[in-house]
Amino acid sequence: MTSNIRCVLISVILINLIFIQKPSLFAQQCDINNWILQIKSEDFYLQLNAINHPPKDCDSLVIPFLIQSLGESSFTLYDAAMNTLTSFGHVAVKPLLSVIDTSDTEIRWKTIKTLGMIKDTIAIPALERILKDEKDLSMHAAMALSRIGEPAISPLVKELSRGRDGNGYWARDALVEIGAPCVDEIIPLLNNSDFTIFYWAIWIVGEIKDKRATIPLINVLVNTNNNSQIRSIFEALGKIGDTAAVIPILNYLKRDDNRTGTHGEAIRTLGLIGDTRALDVVIKALGDSSTETEAAEALGLLGDPKAVPFLIEALSFKSPDVRWRAAKSLGKFKDDRAVESLAIAIKDNHSYVRKQAAHALASYQTIAASKFLINALKEHDLYIIDAVPIFYIGMGLSGSEPILIEVLEQSIDRELVMIYLFSGNQKL
Repeated sequence: MTSNIRCVLISVILINLIFIQKPSLFAQQCDINNWILQIKSEDFYLQLNAINHPPKDCDSLVIPFLIQSLGESSFTLYDAAMNTLTSFGHVAVKPLLSVIDTSDTEIRWKTIKTLGMIKDTIAIPALERILKDEKDLSMHAAMALSRIGEPAISPLVKELSRGRDGNGYWARDALVEIGAPCVDEIIPLLNNSDFTIFYWAIWIVGEIKDKRATIPLINVLVNTNNNSQIRSIFEALGKIGDTAAVIPILNYLKRDDNRTGTHGEAIRTLGLIGDTRALDVVIKALGDSSTETEAAEALGLLGDPKAVPFLIEALSFKSPDVRWRAAKSLGKFKDDRAVESLAIAIKDNHSYVRKQAAHALASYQTIAASKFLINALKEHDLYIIDAVPIFYIGMGLSGSEPILIEVLEQSIDRELVMIYLFSGNQKL
């Protein structure tokens, strides 16, 4: 083989290795240059394409341009930039942190959000500082920390513990987003003397619904005389729904002290927990003017048919709020014993009691209950018809359309309009 041929073969091999087997630096440079032209273009679709498809192996060159795109006013563009930066993961964190204190507020909050989306713990100190010191951006910092999750609990609890002096309101919401992992750090705050901190802690454990908080809440309940604290505790216990709270609450109701103003909240909480061990106490509370409203609601929540006769009786109580709640509870039981009383209630002097009684009768879906609603149609009772339009449309009674149209014409309820549109009745 001559030296010339040997040289040609070597050249072909080198060309193959450089230009075919591996991307050349020149080609890569052309690729990044074209991409930069696209991302800096005024053409929306070129920009969006560039943001969504950055060149590979050019992270250090690409990321700064993507960060600049966070300043775009178009949601589509800056949202795409956040998602693409998130896809870079850890590599994008330091560049993002380098602009987190820029003077451009728009870029700042989008940078903060992107750091939260990446979920890298390296960002926690910067986000904690912004949460603490910058009211305008504290919400964004708190939400970013909530995305990072468990490693961010301590700084969020620290901010919560500053009470009114800090931005604990946003830390509170962020801790709820993190959920159960934060409960152990929140429970000690239930004994905090600062009511704001105490209330935030109560709210968090209630929203998370973690049963680990039940006993600590009961301990505070037993030892406090502050009615505001007591009401907050009952609200949280109702949300948690732990049956372990039933006996302590029943014991609380037996106490002969000056806290009777909170007994209504205790009765409502027993209803929300839904344990029928409380039934007799709740029935008794229906006969007490200070707790009758909450008891009428709680009996429906407990769901024991033994409550039906007492709720029927409550339909004739003096308080319209009690009558309204009794009608609502009877609608859950669908017990035929209540039909005649509910039929009387649709003639109640208070419109919202009438409406709730109509809802209850409609829920029965029986001939006995339906006849009273059909009578309302014959009597041209537009209020009752407006209360349960689905019932009347479903009945498909011949000649009912003009009255139903009259109800619609007097209504501004968009939901009612949709019901008519999708009723399948061409006359409506």
